[in-house]
Amino acid sequence: MYKIVRKQELNASVTLMEIEAPFVARKAKAGQFIIFRIDEMGERVPLTIAGYDREKGTVTIIFQKVGFSTNALGALKEGDYIHDFVGPLGKPTPVEGIVILEDEFKAAADRLILMTDDGTYGRHGLVTQPLQELLEAGETFDEVLAIGPVPMMKFVCRTTQPFGVHTMVSLNPIMVDGTGMCGGCRVT
Repeated sequence: MYKIVRKQELNASVTLMEIEAPFVARKAKAGQFIIFRIDEMGERVPLTIAGYDREKGTVTIIFQKVGFSTNALGALKEGDYIHDFVGPLGKPTPVEGIVILEDEFKAAADRLILMTDDGTYGRHGLVTQPLQELLEAGETFDEVLAIGPVPMMKFVCRTTQPFGVHTMVSLNPIMVDGTGMCGGCRVT
């Protein structure tokens, strides 16, 4: 059993949870995921590891409540327990050598562009619009990282491809066995 030590509602449908899982926290690396089960009859659901604290022995997950299991997970409170929390699984992302200095972070934050489909926050439109504008204006990027809905990531790739910008996306297909052996998670 794995204890929920912190729960934070980020908005009406997205929740952050910090789970006590010392063995997972000890070996977790960026880009890996876990599989949770709420109880012994629950389905196995993969979620990306959003963070970990090796000293506290905790792993942070962020999830959207969209189906039965994620809604059930979202209904749990701090102090409640999850039956299974398996991981870390998957190949880590090679980011150990990246260091962002405070001044670089502030400069990047100054260029942050917020987009919403309906214009309720930030600019109205798709995330590919400012990316296209920057690329056409001659901005250069070593790499573009896209995380979000599959169609959005597809169009980010289509936007960067003509400019020869290396683009990495985060695909999270349903993974039944957690190892890729059954083949249900494979993306071509």
